Amino acid sequence: MASIFQMNKSTAQFIVFIVLFLAFHPAQASCPSWPTTDRYALKDGEVTDKQSGLIWQRCSVGQSWSPVANTCTGNATLFTYEESLVLAKTFNSQKVSIHPSQVDPRWRMPYVRELARLVDRGCEIPSIDLVAFPASPKGWFWTGSVYVSYPTFAWVVYFNTERVNSGGGRRERGYWVRLVRNGP
Repeated sequence: MASIFQMNKSTAQFIVFIVLFLAFHPAQASCPSWPTTDRYALKDGEVTDKQSGLIWQRCSVGQSWSPVANTCTGNATLFTYEESLVLAKTFNSQKVSIHPSQVDPRWRMPYVRELARLVDRGCEIPSIDLVAFPASPKGWFWTGSVYVSYPTFAWVVYFNTERVNSGGGRRERGYWVRLVRNGP
């Protein structure tokens, strides 16, 4: 009678492979970490954060909301820090919108703490809820917060590794932008 520990070479190699794979590739946490509708209210091209009351554009600037496809289409645009500040003002003054429901004179750049709240550590690249923010590009996003100690830098949020950083935010570099406004 064969022992339970006796097996052929290919079976043993397979088991070793599985053990090593699991040891070096832990299971990804649930993404999103919370049910999207528990955290956010989704309406057309806007996302209301139920915890903060802030209203976010679902699409990054440069993309357009498609109600038919229920996603963001097109390519997000990279902006320098100065361009992103002008963009928010221009967006409001010209009533430019990516969807008719988004015409609002209060769109602005988010503060670093506001944008960092969108990071979902349960998600891999990009580390953001893709149900609420579909087709979100991975990488650095500008905030409206200048790094006080080094005014040539601004705070950015890196949605690849959940980092909030000023070192990567040299103001002449091009990063993504997501605008926000205060709720009612």
